[in-house]
Amino acid sequence: MRVELAPQPHNPIPDLSREYSPEIVQTAGAFTMAPYQYSRLSLRLFEAVRIATAVINGCTVCMNWRAQRDLRILGYEGGVIAQAESPGEAMYQAVLGGDLSGLTEKERLAVRYSQKMGTDPRGLPEGETFWAE
Repeated sequence: MRVELAPQPHNPIPDLSREYSPEIVQTAGAFTMAPYQYSRLSLRLFEAVRIATAVINGCTVCMNWRAQRDLRILGYEGGVIAQAESPGEAMYQAVLGGDLSGLTEKERLAVRYSQKMGTDPRGLPEGETFWAE
């Protein structure tokens, strides 16, 4: 089933709650925003891992999402996006292209972990070399 919505040019994520199950959509929205509000990761690390996961999932919306920009458009402030250091577009493009060379060692390990979780979660416990790193 395809859902038709009126254009919402100032909203990067169309608001389904006006027409379809507002209680469920509101709850799902709160669940989606929780990591942005409560994460203790740096925004750069958070976004590097999120982008790497978006690539695995092939989610176009997720690959084009930029937390600081898009959450502010949605009216969210604080949480992980309140950090002064924002990941630049070059970081996003590098991770989208599979180039992790510009990341710190901690960021590379976190991205590799998320990639392994997304592609071979059952093989993750067996990676002794990975866990040693």
